[in-house]
Amino acid sequence: LKRIATNGLPQEREVALKFLETMEEEFKIEDEDRRNITSDYSLNLEEKREIQTAFKEWKGQPDKKQREILSTYKLSYVHKGGRHPHLESSNYPEVKMTVPSTLSDRRATRNLAKELIHFIEGIKKRSK
Repeated sequence: LKRIATNGLPQEREVALKFLETMEEEFKIEDEDRRNITSDYSLNLEEKREIQTAFKEWKGQPDKKQREILSTYKLSYVHKGGRHPHLESSNYPEVKMTVPSTLSDRRATRNLAKELIHFIEGIKKRSK
């Protein structure tokens, strides 16, 4: 498992790492190794900040800057009639993320940005 955690495929490494950290308290992977394991699909800090900044002003549908960011990650905003609006991956149309058409509280935009970052990382992970 230790070999897989450091040299396996990205999905294998993540599972092996979680298993080892859970089962063997003395096994802790170094920060640099952890970054290498997740760097295949994780967004870097600059990309995350760009998303967080752009999505601070969510109005129920994307503005120009938000559409540019969605386009960068091959995502599109879809709103069909009475259904909830969602984001959809052009590479994986079956993968969707529902987005709010109205904001419920003051943290809603932060939560949206965080969910979007996880959504993008999940798609990147899927394509590896």
